[in-house]
Amino acid sequence: MNLIILQKSCFVKLRINGHCIIDKYFIQFLKYFIFPKLKEQFYSFLHILCQLIQRESSIKFLLLLYYKIINYTYTKQIIKNKKMIQEGIQDIWYNLTYILNTYLQSPQSVLKGKHLLTILGQIVGIQGQNTEQVIQKLKDTIGRTLWMTYRKNFPRLLNTNYVSDTGWGCMIRVGQMALAQVLKKHLKNHGDKRDDELVNIAQAFADDDKNESLQIDQYLKRTKDEPLIGVIIFPFSIQKISYLARKDFQLEPGSWYKPNNILYILETLHNSFPIRGSENLRMLVFNDSCMFKQEIVAKMDGRFSIALFVLTRIGLEQPNPDYLDVLDQIMELKYFQGIVGGKPKKAFYIIGRIADQYIYLDPHYVQESTTQDEIIRNPNTFKCQDIQLIPRNNIDTSMGLAFYLRNPQELEDFWIQINNLKRQHENFFIGLADESPQQIQFHQQEDDDIFVVE
Repeated sequence: MNLIILQKSCFVKLRINGHCIIDKYFIQFLKYFIFPKLKEQFYSFLHILCQLIQRESSIKFLLLLYYKIINYTYTKQIIKNKKMIQEGIQDIWYNLTYILNTYLQSPQSVLKGKHLLTILGQIVGIQGQNTEQVIQKLKDTIGRTLWMTYRKNFPRLLNTNYVSDTGWGCMIRVGQMALAQVLKKHLKNHGDKRDDELVNIAQAFADDDKNESLQIDQYLKRTKDEPLIGVIIFPFSIQKISYLARKDFQLEPGSWYKPNNILYILETLHNSFPIRGSENLRMLVFNDSCMFKQEIVAKMDGRFSIALFVLTRIGLEQPNPDYLDVLDQIMELKYFQGIVGGKPKKAFYIIGRIADQYIYLDPHYVQESTTQDEIIRNPNTFKCQDIQLIPRNNIDTSMGLAFYLRNPQELEDFWIQINNLKRQHENFFIGLADESPQQIQFHQQEDDDIFVVE
């Protein structure tokens, strides 16, 4: 294959066997119709394309089709609305980048080694299996985890013009995935076995909540003492998340979320409006990389399971290698249910590990919004079998660790195991205490100015 790339200030040409795929007219199109940030992303996307073309000549058809669609749209001016063009190109960019990144992933080389493979606290048996069998087993496991992605064409958010979360809602979707996984785990133990598990959970995250969010304040006032069961059908819709984000964190639609934002919002929504079968599950979020056993005991109250999330950091700008070793072992605990994290400026739902690679689900793929009826008819948009890997050194240092504790016995076992890890690692990064700090009282001594903290 004859591949020539010429990048100049005004245009780029990409030629495959003499055929010009991307020329100056396409770059002009980008210049006048795409956000400046997206132009930078386009060049990185072009680099990925070049890597793929060098490996697979059949991609030429995809490139030609992509180019002809854009060129036809540009020359014939079929789409005259600039914002529609921007959003359309952005969706194409995210989806093609997702597809190409998935294609370029090479799990075979990692899976050939005799490494421990863990996913969501489970050690996946791979002894005596060839690479293809291991890959299929990994895909099947990933396929049973609910996949939340960018969605478009849902009802407007909070009277803004936002009808898609493309480009800004990845942390929302990762938080949704983490909660959906804990709900799946819980319903497997406690839920109504007659229901289709995936549909029952997925519809709680529908992108069209049929205006339930308009009365959410009224509903929340009614849940101060007891959860409101059966009234709210779509408790984790993006409409309700956006409402609470504005109310509690002053985050408008289009803003990027941090792990603490989405987890505290989901905590409020789940504890107020649990879906059917999860009435005996409570969500608890710990901040500042600390856990207090008595708070978990109080929340459990002898009869509730706990969806436990711990907000923490494993470094400043870069992950601390010692902290990564601790994180690897935390991921092997049977109570582990994933990480709300990712890499800088991109959120991923990290679900497992093999060697020094972390396995994750990527929300950066744009799909049509879903209604309750559409989810019932076709729940497959919540399924994914793509194997995505990221070197552990590349992850973001800020994250939320997820755990599921079914009963007080599991809490006791979890507490023993997590304390054992703390004793084994000098650089254990989570603070553990049986009791939460009491109210601080200061007593000034008569003889000096020392304050004693009780």
